Amino acid sequence: MHEEFPASLLYKKIGRYRFPEWIAALFRKIELRILPVFDGLLFAEAYYKEVYMNVNIRKIDVLNYPLLCKETKLLKVNSEISNLIYAGALHEMRGFFEMLQLAKLLRDSNYAFSLKIIGPGSDELIQQGQEYINKHQLNECVIIDPYMDYAMLELEYQKADIGLALLHETPNYVKSLASKLYEYMSYGIVSVASHFPLWEQLLVSADAGIAVNPMDIHEIYESVTLLIRDVNYRYRLAGNGLQAHKDHYNWEGEEKKMLKFIQQIEP
Repeated sequence: MHEEFPASLLYKKIGRYRFPEWIAALFRKIELRILPVFDGLLFAEAYYKEVYMNVNIRKIDVLNYPLLCKETKLLKVNSEISNLIYAGALHEMRGFFEMLQLAKLLRDSNYAFSLKIIGPGSDELIQQGQEYINKHQLNECVIIDPYMDYAMLELEYQKADIGLALLHETPNYVKSLASKLYEYMSYGIVSVASHFPLWEQLLVSADAGIAVNPMDIHEIYESVTLLIRDVNYRYRLAGNGLQAHKDHYNWEGEEKKMLKFIQQIEP
């Protein structure tokens, strides 16, 4: 289970309209009836087991950590330009417009940077983003790419210095740990991420990034420009994140848990 689907419906839209609460409640009932026919549940987030504790089947947390990245280089390709990246679904609730506003502030302050916004989104949203880029003459420093295979994304990660995760406060996001934070760590990318308690705890414990108010564009700007100006500080956070990935936040341990779980439920 990668997502608490009924809860997530409350923040999705059909066109311009949000799903009504009764649809989410209906899906919850259907889900609770269907789940017991399975042999086991694998939760990608630790809190899911609290939501589904009354479902009477085997359960285990198998967290969505990235594969162990053994040869990440912390010295990026072009040290004269700070490379920012976001990889994930594109949505206004995932900080899409805040990232564009950040780019405008950086360009207005004459910082040398690039911003890659990578991931699928609605045609309307991408068009709005491109119009913003055109209006504020950001074409040379901001690229929206809704379609990129993982091999190409990996190349972008290898060039990136700062990873953005400016998701807005919704129950689903606050209770979950974004997999992109772990991905950023695995490539020696420093995170600037929403100050949700779980996210901030991860970044503070690993000393691998900065937590910010995702609705305060000036706080985001100050944090990003600090990382751009203080290269030694940025490299220290990047190294800390990479080491935390190697020591704790990689797939090898989760793989063993999952295989053992499957072996236990095989007939």
